[in-house]
Amino acid sequence: MRGHRDMCGIFGVVDHSRLSVGAAWTRAELRWFDSLRDRLYRRGPDGAATWSESGVLLGHRRLSILDLSEAGAQPMVSSSGTVLVFNGEIYNYVELRSDLEAAGATFRSSGDTVVLLEALDRWGLQRTLARIRGMYAFVAWRPVERQLWMARDPVGKKPLFIGRHRGAVVFGSAVDPVLAWLAASGYRPQLDPVAINHALATGWVPATRTGLTGIEKLAAGTCLVIDAAGAERRQVFWSIPFPTSRVSLDVPTEAKLVDLFEQAINRRLRSDVPVATLLSGGLDSSLVTAAACRGNPSIVAYTAHTRHDNDDEFRLAGRIARHLKIEQRVIDIDAAALDGLDTLVAHYGEAFCDSSALPTAAICRAAGQHHRVVLTGDGGDEVQGGYIGAQLFALRALLWQGDRLEAQPGSLRRRAFSLLEDGSRRLRGGLPAWQFRLLRLIASPLQVLTLRDDGLDGSAALLNAGARIALGDDEWQTWLRRRVFEMNPPSAIDAQLGLDFSTYLADDLNVKVDVAAMASSVETRAPLLDVDFVTACWGVKTLDRVRPWARKRIIRMLANRYLPSHLLIQRKQGFSVPVGRWLATTGAGAAVLADLESGSTGLETVIDPREVLAVVDANRRTGRPSTELIWRLLVLSRWVRWVRANSADAAGWSRQL
Repeated sequence: MRGHRDMCGIFGVVDHSRLSVGAAWTRAELRWFDSLRDRLYRRGPDGAATWSESGVLLGHRRLSILDLSEAGAQPMVSSSGTVLVFNGEIYNYVELRSDLEAAGATFRSSGDTVVLLEALDRWGLQRTLARIRGMYAFVAWRPVERQLWMARDPVGKKPLFIGRHRGAVVFGSAVDPVLAWLAASGYRPQLDPVAINHALATGWVPATRTGLTGIEKLAAGTCLVIDAAGAERRQVFWSIPFPTSRVSLDVPTEAKLVDLFEQAINRRLRSDVPVATLLSGGLDSSLVTAAACRGNPSIVAYTAHTRHDNDDEFRLAGRIARHLKIEQRVIDIDAAALDGLDTLVAHYGEAFCDSSALPTAAICRAAGQHHRVVLTGDGGDEVQGGYIGAQLFALRALLWQGDRLEAQPGSLRRRAFSLLEDGSRRLRGGLPAWQFRLLRLIASPLQVLTLRDDGLDGSAALLNAGARIALGDDEWQTWLRRRVFEMNPPSAIDAQLGLDFSTYLADDLNVKVDVAAMASSVETRAPLLDVDFVTACWGVKTLDRVRPWARKRIIRMLANRYLPSHLLIQRKQGFSVPVGRWLATTGAGAAVLADLESGSTGLETVIDPREVLAVVDANRRTGRPSTELIWRLLVLSRWVRWVRANSADAAGWSRQL
């Protein structure tokens, strides 16, 4: 039998007070649990099951990808009694299975879930995490030790949310069922000012925060052990490998990277359902599509298009599809995408405001009508130096080698610091591009790493007095500097790349893609985020990966093996939607500002409407749009409305439990 693999949704509860006395669940509680489990239907439309004992409930929703039989149904129980719910894929399960069989293990099915379960039983949590390769979030109940084991994959491809209230730990693949169970138990959600500050500044919230106090998300590369008494032990099992010595991007290194990349592609093409790719026309998606069609010539490419806004990449995507002789399906996206905003906000469940979730959701919705597996080019920028900031730091590194920056006039340095300190002026329009780039070359790396050219790094000024007090030392910039110290990078450019990888990639890009795709029951696979490939890339000298005049040298080296040079885009474009135009033409922007002025957005517990409106008005007078700020306010206000409605509905259930 071929291997069984599922993408899915998981949900569970461990009630420590019930564990201590062995209290059973009532029928009403079990029905309520199953109804919340089934809110994950889009993550797993192909089946559902629940396992329970006194104090423990584990639920699973299944999306079948490989071996469509019932051989790998979850929750899965081992011979020792370990119960596992697992969302994701273990790509090297065949190799692990062989190792376990050599040690005497036998298997009742051929899939990766049973291999993960056996590995946890035989090797324990830490050794298993060191050996598995894949994208995953899993929870295992260990009745012998009376412990709950949780883990999330190293790059944050799969989500895991955790809530706590009155001695119960509730967890799931989405916020929705977690929030509802807690609310039915008396939990009343409160906005987290720290998370709102992050969301306003960046559009996303870093782990472990979500936007609500009492509900967190497990950070990528982290495991958590909770015992029967509720004591918790958290550990980071994978972090960015900054090696003490690095290799040059020479011929042997290139050969190794090619082998690892092709291995990553081939593993992700395994499927018993048709596979597609998302092809934007950018370098990363073009590389993945070209490599994938060698192993699967019938692969289909989906391309999103917003007319007049991404025409260059759109046309290039068409030329690439024609060169590869594969079918391309184009999805046109317009302002009608805003009609699904409330639904999308509910799917995310946290304070997530990345506007590119709209086209991602639209293209995944179209792909989901015919495909359940799509390959993406995600991860091609963060290790490889795909952003302008990395190039500027590369130039900075070359300048510092000659100590030329030390010779700059003191007045230039003082001017740089004055620009950085003027947060209120930056909030009203941001910095001109030349100033932003100059600061990256001459100011303190720790300062410029927290600088944004849209001025929203000063968004703490938009919070009300109480929220600013609660913010304390967790302001966005302070938090980011702490992350730099925690990473302990060997250079400023490593700090930039490390932050891109561990924050923006893990907490924005991966979240955006996973939720938007799973909302349409689509599994996304990202070969460029294969851990072995990523680790090998980190081992290459930084200035061999990115130079002031050449970004993403590893990706370009790989792409040149699959595509002619005239089809490889030379500059970073990215895919974005014309949010400002949509907010204006639909009236959504004006509506959220009116709601803010009248105090009806629900954000007034943390945001000072007068400050926000003053910034918007000042920008309008100078001809600068406040598009990102208004968009984030719109999404956050819709999110608060969803949180309140979800909590109110769930609280009504408490009378029946």
